[in-house]
Amino acid sequence: ISVALLFLTFWSQSSTFAGNEKSGSTAFKFLSIPVGSRLVAMGGSGIAIVNGPISMYWNTAGLASTEHGSAVFSYTDYLLDVKHFYAGVAYNFEGVGVFGLNLTGMDFGDIPETVAIPVAGSNFTGKNITSNHFAIGLSYARQFSDELAAGGTIKLINEELDNETATGVALDVGTQFSTGWRHLRIGAQLSNFGLDVKFLEEEHKLPLTFRVGFAIDSRGFFENNDHVVTLALDVLNQNDKEQLVPVGIEYRYSKYFSLRAGYTINRDETNLSFGGGLHLGGLSIDYAFSDMQFFDAVNRFSIAFDF
Repeated sequence: ISVALLFLTFWSQSSTFAGNEKSGSTAFKFLSIPVGSRLVAMGGSGIAIVNGPISMYWNTAGLASTEHGSAVFSYTDYLLDVKHFYAGVAYNFEGVGVFGLNLTGMDFGDIPETVAIPVAGSNFTGKNITSNHFAIGLSYARQFSDELAAGGTIKLINEELDNETATGVALDVGTQFSTGWRHLRIGAQLSNFGLDVKFLEEEHKLPLTFRVGFAIDSRGFFENNDHVVTLALDVLNQNDKEQLVPVGIEYRYSKYFSLRAGYTINRDETNLSFGGGLHLGGLSIDYAFSDMQFFDAVNRFSIAFDF
């Protein structure tokens, strides 16, 4: 019953998005840029199966699967030479739960300063301005039963543009549930819940996001743990964008490597993605390619290890 109530609460919150005009006037937009390589390669789907420290971005409940200690680092050479990175570490305190710490950052480099009225025939002043964004999050997750895991994250967010600064606090909360039928799993996460922030003398909302996802794999139909195929479908609602439906597939051979592909329905800038990963004991190296249509493709690399 508690699981049903949690999902109903999440869904009722997300349904309010449909009635709101997508104004696009949110702050801290870098929080909406996906991190890691596994789920990105699957089109952004997979919150029902995500695990380890990377789950502090996608679905904090996935952190509960951490057996001892684990760490991850993800790097993205994003659009127009913008650098985006994510780092997370988690540790399981037996009998208490899993605690995690994560850092998300975005570096725009040097941006040429311009003015509205040309000086000496040019809009460029010859100076550069800087813009750096980061978020630090503290997470907790716990496996409450064999079927149910839940977790939450509180994060401090900062956005700087030259001499202007905006700071905010946001909350994420998520859950994962294993139905026990055909390896079907369900996940949900509400991200970036918090008060409006003031930036450049204007009030801006946080990029409030609700996801619900489903995943099922071949082990529910065939007894073969060496070759596992997983299908995932998520529904993503954001208060500044239209509803998105990411779908993805992952093939995993034993514990050694994975191949992935995904497609995002209703997204303008990027639809198709693919990638793979190598798994060597407690070390995983993953890659994702995202087609950006009107821009250069985006490459993501991530490395994770257990300790």
